[in-house]
Amino acid sequence: DLTTKKTNDHIFLNTNILDLLLETISRVDVEQNLESIAYFSTILQNLTVNNELICFISEKKPFELIKRILKTLLQLKDQPQLLSKLCDCLVPLTSALRNLADNDLNRQEYLSDDLIDHLTFILKYFTDKSHEDLMKNVARLFR
Repeated sequence: DLTTKKTNDHIFLNTNILDLLLETISRVDVEQNLESIAYFSTILQNLTVNNELICFISEKKPFELIKRILKTLLQLKDQPQLLSKLCDCLVPLTSALRNLADNDLNRQEYLSDDLIDHLTFILKYFTDKSHEDLMKNVARLFR
């Protein structure tokens, strides 16, 4: 995977690949493309371990897109056949949010009612022991 190797960070910093990714995902029907959302979430998670990329991603203002994805994913929570796929999306997405929270540019975004509502919704509905990583990610955001 291109995003798992630190030596590839320059590709994301020096090309428009991140813009293209964000633009493409913004057009995707989340419910019909859970696998694509899981890949996107994992890419975002992998990229947000680098401070330079955190700043770069933060400048792209991805929070409206992330909130839209979260809202759609959470609306699907009552479909048991999708639970595993939802977690495949939510765990890396909340991990990326946790990483992005370290940047001062993003503080205001975390205070938005929508994001807080989505995160507390996760805490309320994903309480099974198998959702431990998801719970940890959200709890770390509130610390």
